[in-house]
Amino acid sequence: MKKMNYDYFVWANDLRINSGEGILGNHFLNKIIKQNKGKVFYVKTPFEEYYIINNKKKIVLKKKNIHNFTFKYILNIFNIYGIWLNYFNNKKIVFVNFLPLWNFFLFILLPSKTILGPITGSIKNNSKNFFQKFFRNLLFPLFFKISSFIIYHKFKKAIFSTDLLKSVINKKYLNKFVFNFVIDIYQKKLFNKKRIIDLVYYNRDHPNKSDNSQIELIKEFKNKFVIYIVGNRLNINGVKNIGFVKRKKLISLLSKSKIALNSSENFYTLFVMDALNHGCNIINNNLVPTNIFDKKKFIILKEDFKKNVFLINQVLTDFKEKKYKKITTKNYFIVKNKISNYIDKIK
Repeated sequence: MKKMNYDYFVWANDLRINSGEGILGNHFLNKIIKQNKGKVFYVKTPFEEYYIINNKKKIVLKKKNIHNFTFKYILNIFNIYGIWLNYFNNKKIVFVNFLPLWNFFLFILLPSKTILGPITGSIKNNSKNFFQKFFRNLLFPLFFKISSFIIYHKFKKAIFSTDLLKSVINKKYLNKFVFNFVIDIYQKKLFNKKRIIDLVYYNRDHPNKSDNSQIELIKEFKNKFVIYIVGNRLNINGVKNIGFVKRKKLISLLSKSKIALNSSENFYTLFVMDALNHGCNIINNNLVPTNIFDKKKFIILKEDFKKNVFLINQVLTDFKEKKYKKITTKNYFIVKNKISNYIDKIK
C-alpha cells in the first residue's frame, strides 16, 4: 500500500481485542480518534501497522504474533528512535502502552509532547520469589517516585488506569493526574439471561494475581456449586476449566453467572468491569472503592475463613437477579467527567 500522509503516529505494544492491555489501549485510542475527527492516524504495533481514516482501518503490514517480555518492555525502548523521527517530522505522538510507572526510562526518552496512554502498576506484591520481592518492595517505590517526578515536570499531565498507585505519588502532583480510566469501560446494561453458573474465577499464573485464600474457597464449594475457571488451569476436581477464551465468550459466561471471584491485588481489573457490566456480584478482598460503586454489589472477604464460607453460601443460595439496579455513585460520574475533560483537551 502506498504510504500516506498522516497527522498522528501511534505506538502500542498491545491492541489485541482479547487481552486486558489491548482492550484498555483500544478504548483509549478510540476516544482520541473520536475527539480528532478528520485526522489520519498511523498505528504501529508489534503485530501490524495500519492507517485509521474516518474510523476505518487500512492495513499496511501484518507481522507474526509474538508476545513476551521483550515485546512488552524492551521493544518500547527500540521504538523510541522511530517515535523521535516522527516527532521531528511534526507528527503528533500517541504512546498507548505498555506504560508501567516503574519504567522511568520510557518517560525519560519519550518526547515531552507525547500523548501518554493509561499508566499502569500496583504496589501489592504476592510473589514468593526472592528476586521479584526485592525488585518490587525495594526498587519499585524508588522507580515510582522518579517516574512521577518526570511525568509531572515533563509531560504536565497524565492519566492512570487505576488509583492503585495514588498513595505513592507526591500529593502536589495529583492535581495534574487523572485516575481510574478503567471505569470508563463500565456501561449500564440490561440482563435477561438465566444465571446457571454460580461462580467464575479468572485464574492467572502471575506473582501478583495468585491468592491461596481464594483457591481454598473454590475447593470448599467445588461439589456444591457450578464453578468455572477461566485462564490458567486449576487442578481441582469438580470445577470446569475452560482455559483462555475470547472476550466475547467470557462476557457470555459472565452474563450467565451469579458471582465473579476477583484477584486480590487489584479491584480494577477488566474482568471485574465486564462482570459488573453483565450483572454479576463480585467477591473481593478489602479493595472495593465504595466511593465509585455501590458496596452492596460486593462480597467483602474477611480474615475468618468460616465466615467467608457462610457468607458466600448465603449469597449464592439466595441470589436473585436485580435488573436495572443502579450500582454507581455520584463519584463515578465525577471520575467519568474528569476523564472526559482530559480527553477533550487532547488535540
